[in-house]
Amino acid sequence: MAVPSGPLNGTDVTVFSGSNEIIAFGTSCTVNITQEPRDRTHKASGGWRKLTEGLRSWTIDIEGLYAWADASGSVLTNGVDDIFTSYITPDRTARGELTVKFGTNDSDTGDTYYSGTIWVNSISLSAGTEDNATYSLSGEGDGVLSVTVA
Repeated sequence: MAVPSGPLNGTDVTVFSGSNEIIAFGTSCTVNITQEPRDRTHKASGGWRKLTEGLRSWTIDIEGLYAWADASGSVLTNGVDDIFTSYITPDRTARGELTVKFGTNDSDTGDTYYSGTIWVNSISLSAGTEDNATYSLSGEGDGVLSVTVA
């Protein structure tokens, strides 16, 4: 496996659904990992706060162009429209978890990605006059964020 030298081109880092389909027309994505340290201050710490590891969590934010079909005219599957529709339905069972992968998918450099399951916290669609229709999706990780290097 050849490993690229220098900074990665952001275009090569994308978000995939659990079925390895690129999430429709994504333009940017951010994965955040946080940790909530636990306080372990005691009387002998000289009035200074002492911390130790705590719960870790992660979130993902995706932005992109909103579309119903790809360039060939085929209806997008697992696209933003499907996610949006599933969350506005009265059927609670349709509002489930979403598996995502964030990383590269390049046969020359190997596949490297972070993956996990999210619950969608928010999804919004925007459309300005004579402008691209866009979407924003924010999700909170449910469990482990794993890394895979192939």
